[in-house]
Amino acid sequence: MSTDSKKVKLFIVAMAPSQQKPESFVLVLEEETRKKKLPILVGRSEAFAIGIALEALKMKRPMTHDLLLSSILALNGLPKYILIKDKVDGIFHSDIVIEPKDDVTTYIDSRTSDAIAFAIRAKIPMYINSKLLNAEHSGEKIFLEGNRRSSFAAYTLEELEILLEKVLRKEDYQSAARIKETIEKKKKTL
Repeated sequence: MSTDSKKVKLFIVAMAPSQQKPESFVLVLEEETRKKKLPILVGRSEAFAIGIALEALKMKRPMTHDLLLSSILALNGLPKYILIKDKVDGIFHSDIVIEPKDDVTTYIDSRTSDAIAFAIRAKIPMYINSKLLNAEHSGEKIFLEGNRRSSFAAYTLEELEILLEKVLRKEDYQSAARIKETIEKKKKTL
């Protein structure tokens, strides 16, 4: 694990096909307080696995990330969070952090796209090493084709209320909490 123990919580705000690299997708993560954005390039199959989890779609048979989660739970492990810990040769490296019942924390080295797909399924938080975020975040606004918005703050109050209803129907309470918080902030500025 990284020597910098300060972690910053991340949320997925967008995913869209990459305009620069065909067969790839750009996954945009955003930190909670300062709104720094971290774009990560992922492959088509990784984007599919993340998209299925984000949409809470049920497959007829378990996918690899579902199998990993089931195995960890069957072995009495407790998924706690994922940590994007480093970037080596242009590739992000992550850990899936598991706390078994014997109180020995296990760090499972993972591709970042797989760690994210796992985190969504396990309903655990996603973090990044703060030094890595500071070095890698995009200082520019990120616009994705077919998705002009890069954060909930870009939505109107009416759009946020509609979006809130949709995520509640999907039982995505983490996104619902962030949307409610944005609604409250917008209402205070009116």
